[in-house]
Amino acid sequence: MATYRNAREFLVEVTARYRAIASYSDVGVVRPTWKSDPLSCWFETQYEGPSSFRFQFIRPHPYRKLRHLLTKYIAGCDGNTAYFVTEQRGQSPKVESQESLEMAVAGATGISQGTAHTIGSLLLECVGGASLSVLQRPRFRSARSFDGVACYRVSGVFPHIGRFTLWVGMQDLLPGAQPRSHCSLNAARS
Repeated sequence: MATYRNAREFLVEVTARYRAIASYSDVGVVRPTWKSDPLSCWFETQYEGPSSFRFQFIRPHPYRKLRHLLTKYIAGCDGNTAYFVTEQRGQSPKVESQESLEMAVAGATGISQGTAHTIGSLLLECVGGASLSVLQRPRFRSARSFDGVACYRVSGVFPHIGRFTLWVGMQDLLPGAQPRSHCSLNAARS
């Protein structure tokens, strides 16, 4: 297991590791920690470089009594056409063509609690905006396990967004273990 002088050096290595990947998949969850009743966002990523990307996530209804109603979203590109899909229970999926994969990911960013952008910007150079390279005051936190995978934890602040903690598998610098890794992204307002 490698050692790192600081969290910034670690984040550069994580980004380089992602950009070198030809094929990738993961499942994970993002949980906001600033809310007394947080809504988790479960996600799944599938990537076949250089341009086939599919990011699916599920969100419960924000009203507590309707939390059993889930909406599934998919942002991606089949290699040629970028798209954004919304699928609500009992309705036909709404498929929207997007002008680019960057725009499809941008459309998913807010409702995925930033996860679509975080994962997309690690894998794809075309996804602009706030990436791990602009994280301010990155610091290592105590290592912890997530689904049995030993993880580094790095927290910092995204400008205009707030505190952010990334959990990354210690063995492979990917979110968790192979072949299907697990990732937890926690967002907290400062």
